[in-house]
Amino acid sequence: MTDRQYVRAVLRDMLNYYYENLWKQSKYAGEIITPRMIGTLTTRYLELGGKLTSEPNEVDWTEIQEV
Repeated sequence: MTDRQYVRAVLRDMLNYYYENLWKQSKYAGEIITPRMIGTLTTRYLELGGKLTSEPNEVDWTEIQEV
């Protein structure tokens, strides 16, 4: 495993943890996890060649109203 692959794997694990613990204290940084932190981490992960998985969209579009 190269350094890049290792860092990418660590970032992927952090992203999973951050998504599951939004607005809670991070075991990695000791700070409250915010969407901005997730965005910054996601950007770096993608820069290193990481891929985001997509899950089925569960939005009920019939309930969305136009403003």
